[in-house]
Amino acid sequence: MVLYHFATAQNAKLIKRLGLTKGTLMWPLRDGRYMKAAPLQWLTVDREPARQHWATDRTGTCGNRLEARIAFEIPRLEPGLYRWNEFAIWTLHSSQGDLAEFNSQGGADGSDWYVYVGRIPARRIVSALLYGDIAIRMM
Repeated sequence: MVLYHFATAQNAKLIKRLGLTKGTLMWPLRDGRYMKAAPLQWLTVDREPARQHWATDRTGTCGNRLEARIAFEIPRLEPGLYRWNEFAIWTLHSSQGDLAEFNSQGGADGSDWYVYVGRIPARRIVSALLYGDIAIRMM
């Protein structure tokens, strides 16, 4: 199956060369702290940048992760690939309420999202697009 990862243009160039290596999940705990899970790569089945509401940086530290879209070919039954909502419930022992709140911060219900535990090598990339102001061009 083809899954997409959105990134800044600068990070897309590194990903194209090295693959996905540095993904993380910062999961909020009830006491206000966060649990960090890494390496954990975020992917989606939705190829449309306009529907990636989570990808615009509200803090000014990560940049615009809608500058590039990288497509990966990953077998549906690949060990390490999980649907996000299932992963959160099974692995993070998330309640449905906690999961819904976390997902809503990204502007969606999480049903299009996948996580991959580990690194995804560059050889899995099937396409990489940089979005310009007017046109899409191959990297």
